[in-house]
Amino acid sequence: FLYFIDPMSSLRRSLMESKSALKTSGTSPSSVLPFNTKKKFVKNPSTETKLRLVFEELDEHNERKVRPEGFRRALKQLDIHFTAATIDDLFERADTGKLGYIAYTEYLNFTRNYPTLIEAIYSRTGAGMDRIAIEEKIYEQRDRRDEQQRKERLLQQQLDLAEEALDTQLRQITSIEDLLKSAVASERDRESELVAAGREVERLKGIRAEKESDFNQAKEAEHAVLAPLRSAERNVQQAQDQAQLAENRV
Repeated sequence: FLYFIDPMSSLRRSLMESKSALKTSGTSPSSVLPFNTKKKFVKNPSTETKLRLVFEELDEHNERKVRPEGFRRALKQLDIHFTAATIDDLFERADTGKLGYIAYTEYLNFTRNYPTLIEAIYSRTGAGMDRIAIEEKIYEQRDRRDEQQRKERLLQQQLDLAEEALDTQLRQITSIEDLLKSAVASERDRESELVAAGREVERLKGIRAEKESDFNQAKEAEHAVLAPLRSAERNVQQAQDQAQLAENRV
């Protein structure tokens, strides 16, 4: 199998690439990871630790067995670009018992023949986890920023509403002040009218008093003029009465 004569040169080139091991679309990276982020992929692990962690990555059902679908999915998710035939051939080489899965002892034997593949899986998984950790921080910062912006927008909306309410209240207060000023002016006008009316009443009272005085004076003058006339009339009447008496006697 010539694809291992060149010891995983395509994988080594891929390891130098900066492509993300995950393709996310606006969601948190940890929610769609192709591997278990709870595992600790250290930089320089022991051989036993490295083999165990890689096996656990391939054993997606935690049953101490690597099944074909788990093997294919792990290589695909880590961007290890083998053809389907190559992947199936590798799986058959590892599955020496021909039971349709790779037991741990079979896996150990397989790693002795293809250590570069194991190294690539381990390295890519660790690199992917490092990228995920960075992306998680970026997403957390973005979420905090978005939350802060949301709070700022909400606060601005509240401020706008408060300013609008304050403007409305100020307009209402101005309208009330105008009404009060108008009422005060009307009250002053009424007071002025009442004062003027009072003065007119006093003037009319004065005129009436003058006319009453003139009338009394006229009555007194009339009485003074009529008194002699009445006295003369009485005298004439008395003279006529006496003359009549005298005629009667004759």
